[in-house]
Amino acid sequence: MKKSIVKSVAVSAVAAVWLAGSALPLHAQAANFTDVPDNHTHKEAIDRLTEREMINGYGNGEFGPENEITRGQVSKIFARYLPGDGKVEQVFTDVPANSKDQELVTAAYEMKEKGIFSGANGKLNWKNNITRQQMAKVLVETFKLEDDPSAQSKVTDLNEAFDDQYRTYITILSKNGVTAVETFNPTANVSRGQFATFVYRALDKASSCSEHGELKPNTNPTIQHTNCLLTEAALKANIPPEVVKAVATQESGNWTQFNADGTPVLSNDGGIGMMQITNHPGYNQEKLKTDIQYNIDSGVAILNEKYNSSALPKVTGASRDDIESWYFAVMAYNGIKPVNSPIEQLTGNRNANAYQEEVFARILSDSLWGDRQFADFTFTPADFDYDRNSSDNIKFTKMTYTLAESMNKTSYKFKKGDQVTVTDSNVNVRKNATTDSQSVGKLAKGTKLVIDGRFVYETSTQRDNKFVWYPVRTVDNRVVGYMASSYLK
Repeated sequence: MKKSIVKSVAVSAVAAVWLAGSALPLHAQAANFTDVPDNHTHKEAIDRLTEREMINGYGNGEFGPENEITRGQVSKIFARYLPGDGKVEQVFTDVPANSKDQELVTAAYEMKEKGIFSGANGKLNWKNNITRQQMAKVLVETFKLEDDPSAQSKVTDLNEAFDDQYRTYITILSKNGVTAVETFNPTANVSRGQFATFVYRALDKASSCSEHGELKPNTNPTIQHTNCLLTEAALKANIPPEVVKAVATQESGNWTQFNADGTPVLSNDGGIGMMQITNHPGYNQEKLKTDIQYNIDSGVAILNEKYNSSALPKVTGASRDDIESWYFAVMAYNGIKPVNSPIEQLTGNRNANAYQEEVFARILSDSLWGDRQFADFTFTPADFDYDRNSSDNIKFTKMTYTLAESMNKTSYKFKKGDQVTVTDSNVNVRKNATTDSQSVGKLAKGTKLVIDGRFVYETSTQRDNKFVWYPVRTVDNRVVGYMASSYLK
């Protein structure tokens, strides 16, 4: 850690499961289901997803790999993966809010809210089996799989699908390698074992930063490869990447997992790797040292746990996309000790040396340029009760803050067609996605732009830019090129 504060990582029973979309494979024993022998076709997928606590068995030692999976079971699996707020609300007539199966109620809400399951005649039909074409839709929508124009679909029985929409979903699965068969059988039901394999492949595809090369043992990836790993892990957990990347910078400088001799970065207080995860039995200590993806996912999971903690103050009306709403989660990532009090007790001045203040300063310097400033919390000394000569945790006397100014939303969720605004003067639009590319135009502060597609990463291996690039065009189409995400809001 950058400070001699032991990070409080109390992994609760809830935090130890699939944490709101994090791809965190927590330390767990491989599944030992009596009906899934070592030579079973789907054992690898079942083991890996069980470790990640996305799936489980029937409670009697069996998984039931040959049993057909239901819409209710699928809803639960993806609710464990997708970020959500755990809301218990009836959205389908056959899943009442007072159901004994509260996980199903929450899962049904999440599936409806995210447009993955729309239901039929107001019902989820949670007891019904799911067909392979329906599964294709769920996988594509959940993991945001996209069509690859350069790939060819192997599926030959698309004509059996219900409509063109399902044919498109099946084609996307095939082009992404999630299914490798020629005869897809769109209307057939899906077994639990088959579904595990499909999910495992889709998860692997969705979490890939392979375009930046393979991760090599005991070797730090390039900055842009790491940029991708941090960004994608943050987005999957529904955390602003600006926050995750600033925490990584605060913890390990230039995003380093390994020392020059290949040994893992270890701090004097037990912090491990890039995210400086403090030694804790809830995590696989060896993987924290050797597996950079696991280390990142662990840090993301801890941040998410802190954000969801009822013991920390909240910002009224804030969403997870509002960067300011992560202030106290970032503070708790390092520790809610007196040294991190937002206000100095004796002077009443803002404590610029607090961990979270330094992290938020990094967010501004690395990710939010031009006229971007953070909304003021208007802290007072009375908000924080502590003995500055003690190592006891701060007691928060104020648990909600209403910010008078507009908060800053993450710049990583712009979609094609969105209109955005340039935040500074004389900002370059580049021909290609690199600072080394020629400028095709300079735009004034306040210029309106249209997003032309998903962001991409810096193409030059010599640049350590921590932002991403968006393809953009002016409203009148006179300037077309790439602009750094740090200049867009």
